[in-house]
Amino acid sequence: MPPVLNLSVRPSGSLRPNRTRPRGTIVEATVFMGDSGEGLVDAEARIQEQIEEREAERRRRSGGGPKIDPEKVREIESLRLAKSNLERQAEATAHPVRKQQIKLAIAEIDKRLALRR
Repeated sequence: MPPVLNLSVRPSGSLRPNRTRPRGTIVEATVFMGDSGEGLVDAEARIQEQIEEREAERRRRSGGGPKIDPEKVREIESLRLAKSNLERQAEATAHPVRKQQIKLAIAEIDKRLALRR
């Protein structure tokens, strides 16, 4: 804790150490601010307002659009890739039973894709 300096006001308005009060007594004083100090407070208030406006703008921009779930995007891309792979297999396959299996698998993927969108 910083040391406390006891001061008293002389009739001339100057400050001098207070010798009549015991050491450690806290004296309340009112400090009046000049015009230059008020300008600093005004500037600080304007800066704080600008910071708050920027934060509000950032929140509006980030919260305005729809939230994109990365897990959902990954799942949709995985299903599209599987579908294209199965379509290539269907073109290359000559066996009718395998073609039927691939056709059912593609139908299942299409159904899952429709549910995800």
